[in-house]
Amino acid sequence: MHIRQKTKLIVITLLLSTLSMSCEELIRGVDGIALVASPIPVSYTANPATYLQNKFIVNNFPVIHNGKTVTTYAITPALPAGLHLNTTTGIIYGTPTVLATPTTYTITVTFSDASTADIPVVIDIAGNNRCS
Repeated sequence: MHIRQKTKLIVITLLLSTLSMSCEELIRGVDGIALVASPIPVSYTANPATYLQNKFIVNNFPVIHNGKTVTTYAITPALPAGLHLNTTTGIIYGTPTVLATPTTYTITVTFSDASTADIPVVIDIAGNNRCS
């Protein structure tokens, strides 16, 4: 078996074995391999994201890593014209109508327990002559 195949097998085995583990077992690790919980409570499916001006984007979804219920999402600064943040679902969607250099936006996520997390998301709006 090649090293790449062994690595895939280890990762798949590790993922499958963690599905039925308790939180304490996850912290201890699997077969001596330490597992670290994600320090980021929320991430986005595309981050950084490069979109093309005047082209509808594939929705950019939040992924919740801490198991908490999200009540609202907010963003600063405002997204480029044509892009929107759904404040209930956290989805970034739309058709950017202006060019924009890579900019870091801060999405503030508020959880049902009133805790918050600030998530940086980098968005770049390129001209139609540039590949994403």
